[in-house]
Amino acid sequence: MEHILNQLSLPDRYERLRDHLGDDVANLLVQPAESNVKDLKLLSDEIRTRQEGILVPLSGQTGVGKTTFAMNAAHWIPGVFTQSLQYEGELNFDSLSDSVKSFAKSLAADNSKIIPINIDHRENNPPNDAELAAIKRFLRTNAAGVPVLLFWPETDNTIAESLSDRYVGIAGEASVKLPMVCKGPSQDTWQEIARHTLSLCNELAHLEDLGVNPMDYAPSEFHSLGDFLRRI
Repeated sequence: MEHILNQLSLPDRYERLRDHLGDDVANLLVQPAESNVKDLKLLSDEIRTRQEGILVPLSGQTGVGKTTFAMNAAHWIPGVFTQSLQYEGELNFDSLSDSVKSFAKSLAADNSKIIPINIDHRENNPPNDAELAAIKRFLRTNAAGVPVLLFWPETDNTIAESLSDRYVGIAGEASVKLPMVCKGPSQDTWQEIARHTLSLCNELAHLEDLGVNPMDYAPSEFHSLGDFLRRI
């Protein structure tokens, strides 16, 4: 019993969950807050109307689901977005353009869907003026032949608000208030998410037999889904 418990896996971050499950991670996706989906739809309509990309600072505490939200835009609004591109390069025009062009080669030749890009390697390190200018230029050029939606997840709300103000100052107002505040899945779904995650990651149907039961933990005692999973 102790050996089995030591082998149990319960990833508490999207990146580790994706590494563990691969494409099966789609089986764990839970619809985010309705307001977040509504804002995403409004942004997609604006992007397609204007035919140029938008920078969307995504504010929320650690574990709330920012990466999950940004990496699965195609799941939240089917038929509008491609799969998401995880970008970790330099924030200059050439690097951004080359990366999205390379990514587009994996898509259909006649792709007309918006490409979501997630930049989460610069948390608490916002772009300087030159980088922001490069981002603005990149968003207007549609390097892959279609617009992109550039997510910038940020745990520090002050930084997220400052970045939003700076971006709006040079690019104009967006159709939704920026930053977008990521709310994550409803708290009353956390226990079932944890149970399903444990079952899927460990290929076990009856976790309660091992003495591991997410129903024994009260979601109301935790600030985020990530905190809830870590405690379990």
